[in-house]
Amino acid sequence: MLQALKLSLLSALLLAACTQSPAPTTADAPRVHPGMGLRAASVDRSRLISWDGARTFDFNGAVDASTITVNENEVLQEIDGFGAALTDSSAWLIQNKLSAAQRNAVMQALFGFNDGNASISYLRLPLGGPDFALSHYTFDDSCCDLNGFSIDHDRAYIIPLARQAKSIDGSLNFMATPWSAPAWMKTSGQLGTGKLNPASYPAYATYLRRAYDDYRAAGVTFDAMTIQNEPQFEPGSYPGMKYEWYDELNFVRDHLAPRMSGTGVKLLTFDHNWGMAWYPRAVLNEGGALYAGSAWHCYGGNVSAMTDVHNAYPNEGIYLTECSGTHGNGTFAGNLTWNMQHLFIGGVRNWAKTVLLWNLALDPSGNPHTGGCSTCRGVITINPSSGQVTYNEAFYAIARFVWPGARRIGSSNSRDGRFISAAFRNTNGRKAVVVLNQSAGTGTFRVVAGGPWR
Repeated sequence: MLQALKLSLLSALLLAACTQSPAPTTADAPRVHPGMGLRAASVDRSRLISWDGARTFDFNGAVDASTITVNENEVLQEIDGFGAALTDSSAWLIQNKLSAAQRNAVMQALFGFNDGNASISYLRLPLGGPDFALSHYTFDDSCCDLNGFSIDHDRAYIIPLARQAKSIDGSLNFMATPWSAPAWMKTSGQLGTGKLNPASYPAYATYLRRAYDDYRAAGVTFDAMTIQNEPQFEPGSYPGMKYEWYDELNFVRDHLAPRMSGTGVKLLTFDHNWGMAWYPRAVLNEGGALYAGSAWHCYGGNVSAMTDVHNAYPNEGIYLTECSGTHGNGTFAGNLTWNMQHLFIGGVRNWAKTVLLWNLALDPSGNPHTGGCSTCRGVITINPSSGQVTYNEAFYAIARFVWPGARRIGSSNSRDGRFISAAFRNTNGRKAVVVLNQSAGTGTFRVVAGGPWR
């Protein structure tokens, strides 16, 4: 039997409907259904991740142009998690510009499970300093061996916050991403330009394995590692390193993959923009067995590029690993809508196993940063003078009840174009539907599913 839940939704409202107990046996009988509820964020901020534990739904099986149909028999990709990057800048702000009480409250808001929390389930960790760091550094800036290797820089505040986050959410996953090899390993002798010198391939593979080992010994284990952040870009003003696809493949095949054997770390290629799908295609075509998939950024091209690569290499995972909001640009409504359209609904509908935003925290001017983006905005904003914390649109876009290990299941968008959706089945069997009203004004839609939901 088809069962339709009829719901009203304010313009650009993010809604997750979680049904937990069997549907009523009497059709066409509106009632309060125990265990069924909504969690929502509205564009006018009147509701921000608020939960209603019991709501009245109309079960009548009707289908119209605003209907979203859920097919739980269509089982799609596994979800690894949603979150952001704990950059050097983000960790420094949280650790040093908040009191202990403020910091604990912020960490609970980001990683906790209570009403109003984002419930972040995945963190990206730069290996060495990106543009969002207090300084440009790697784990061995001496020359010219690995005798000076140390992750002590990260022990000051990055690793303690990563451990605290893991203590709040035991299912939290971590992804590691290098921005550059040490300058002495590169063709340019500079952090901001150049390629990895082939003579340094063995040393750099050892460097990355030591980063994994030392982080793990410190209580933070990587679930995945991308080979290089934005491998087709030499930033100049901050650490970066260029790979041609065949250079990356040679490094991974002959050096990194053997060094990482036995760790269980998923190696991911690419980590760059939607508009350059030729790069992961070339790598996966020649060396797909070495990789768990490809990583993607939102700064160019179309999100559908991920589906194109999935269709060509269906056994390789798709990971959306970076997208940043900008301060002083757009409105709360517009930014929340964009995030849902392109990332948290659009991304997973295009096979993403993760959706990760850029900086977890920045100050009101988008600092600290040393080169690169001057307008980027964090998931949260911390005023370093007062300690005031602002929870930005991205915070509410991340928030959901879809946990690591969930499987996306089939769901349609409405025929009238007003509502788009993504649906999931969590490991405990409970299901969630995330719906965005992308039209102006309040609208009513139906969610139709076959059989009882639990």
